[in-house]
Amino acid sequence: MEIDQTHWIFNQIDHRANWFIELLQQLVQIPSVNPPGNTTEIHNFVKSLLDQRQIRYKEYTPRDKNPNLVAILGTGKSPKLTFNGHYDTFPVEDAALWADDPFSGSIRNGKLFGRGVSDMKAGDAAALGVFLMFLDEKVEFEGTLVLNLVSDEENGSRWGTWWLAANVPEILGDACLIGEPVGVSTPLIGQKGPLWVRIKTLGNPMHGAYSDGRDAVWQMARAIQAIQTLNDLTFSPPAEIADIVAQVKAKIRATGVGQDWWLERPSVNFGRISGGVKVNVIPSSCEIELDIRVPFGTTKEVILKELETRLDSVSVNATYEVINGEKDRPNFTPWDDPFIKVVRSSIGLTTGKEAEPQIMPYFTDERVFRQFGIPTASCGPNEHNMGGTDEFVVIEEYLQTVKVFALTAAKYCQAKICSF
Repeated sequence: MEIDQTHWIFNQIDHRANWFIELLQQLVQIPSVNPPGNTTEIHNFVKSLLDQRQIRYKEYTPRDKNPNLVAILGTGKSPKLTFNGHYDTFPVEDAALWADDPFSGSIRNGKLFGRGVSDMKAGDAAALGVFLMFLDEKVEFEGTLVLNLVSDEENGSRWGTWWLAANVPEILGDACLIGEPVGVSTPLIGQKGPLWVRIKTLGNPMHGAYSDGRDAVWQMARAIQAIQTLNDLTFSPPAEIADIVAQVKAKIRATGVGQDWWLERPSVNFGRISGGVKVNVIPSSCEIELDIRVPFGTTKEVILKELETRLDSVSVNATYEVINGEKDRPNFTPWDDPFIKVVRSSIGLTTGKEAEPQIMPYFTDERVFRQFGIPTASCGPNEHNMGGTDEFVVIEEYLQTVKVFALTAAKYCQAKICSF
């Protein structure tokens, strides 16, 4: 007979809590840092868990050492929900600064530590663990649940989710849930668009003793000062999301966490610079890689036109090319979308709190699914020291994330959970 799904799911997860924690530890203990971005070992570990259960899956490796996995439960029909997550993590700059080995998966005071545990192996473990739990318990679905774990997200997703979306239609269902570390009760429903640009200035190389200082590096200095003023531009968000942007801005002001201009103005980061070959040689070129995040209410084309205007204004010999973000744009899923309502309900049942919408200036693979018109949200434990020393998640929040994923999948994919 049919039973209360929420009660059944909570019981299953509570009884398996140690297993879910050990699964997260195992993922953390497999390094998958990017660079270099080799995710073969963690991919093989996930495959071994699926092989043990004799479930078929597909793997795609469009670039060497960057495998992607797709596994399916259910009928193959709608409603179809995709659990998406990325294998790769930030690198470890100096392991000696960590209290424990960055890949130990150590537990202290209710916290689980390790590189990538928040971004986003906790989300991966929630998605994978829920998928395996439903498989082990022989849960049937009227719809379809897709497990999609990918490589290359930290580099822009070219060989991961973007490639799959273009070549593997199975991952593109009716909705998508991702376990990024945005907070369990604050699902991420929108983000600015990435626009990465490489700019190069040119000069005439010769002996440094002949220089008047107006070389390629000097030109780049002028260009940088002009480009920085892109941050002065302000754009009004579309009406459909304006109230949520205002809500998020008010929260930033109240908490002091973040900058209230993030969602309405472009961010400008001069992430890398190189130029010259020797101190006493006039440099023939200087190059920067510029990270701009395009806010709601404008497009990358508008921002690139503003960039060109600024380069022209300082009369430098410069060229530029877009190196990431060609297909990207600011993106969001409406707060009242039917799928988001399911996520919100799952959050309320799990945490006892009403979900609050979150919009962020950074990008995730949410943007890829939204590009194909798919309602998408992220939900995961809050990040602590993401990309830094002693990265950790709170275990209670991780287990709450597991419950949100399970409840969302069961309701959205129309699970048939019965007592025998």
